[in-house]
Amino acid sequence: MPRLQSTRPLDRVLLAAEVISRSSIQRDREEKPRACALAGIPLYLLVDRFTKPMTISLHSVPGKDGYARVTTVIAGEKLQLPAPFDLTLDTSSLPLPA
Repeated sequence: MPRLQSTRPLDRVLLAAEVISRSSIQRDREEKPRACALAGIPLYLLVDRFTKPMTISLHSVPGKDGYARVTTVIAGEKLQLPAPFDLTLDTSSLPLPA
């Protein structure tokens, strides 16, 4: 599996976000969340426009085997982001593709 490479200090990244693209569906759903978890990024937000209906997933609790928790909502629903954000994300306000 490829290692996550970045020019930014990963210990300062609190959340990574990804919108799945057609050319990288498997990589975006499987490889990138695992790489972010291994890098210690606390939260990974994934907008999956290829599920029916479209979903938004929050991966949390990173560890050596990936993220231990995944919370998924249907686009348009609310998603709770834990500390350090402690906020409810209203996904109906996101500029989501049709």
